[in-house]
Amino acid sequence: MDLTKDNTPDGATAKYTEFLLTTASGKGVFKKHEKGTKGTTVGKKKIAAFTIAAMTPCMKLYSFLGQEIAKTLDEGFHGSVYGDWIAAYSSISFQVR
Repeated sequence: MDLTKDNTPDGATAKYTEFLLTTASGKGVFKKHEKGTKGTTVGKKKIAAFTIAAMTPCMKLYSFLGQEIAKTLDEGFHGSVYGDWIAAYSSISFQVR
């Protein structure tokens, strides 16, 4: 697979991306009686909290993958096209966030 070419995401990836976008927009976050609170400070905090919760599994997976990939590479990976990605997601500072 050539990751530098345009690729269509599989169904699960597309659904997860749509779920994240929907959550971040506030759709489905509020119950019927809360609909008017979306633009308030409390509403914005609720949207942010739900979005962070929705992203956590993905970020944990990125951290795991970054660590596993970094274990298999020599120090020269930093100059590769994915070097910044691997360095960021395999770092201790990313894991503790």
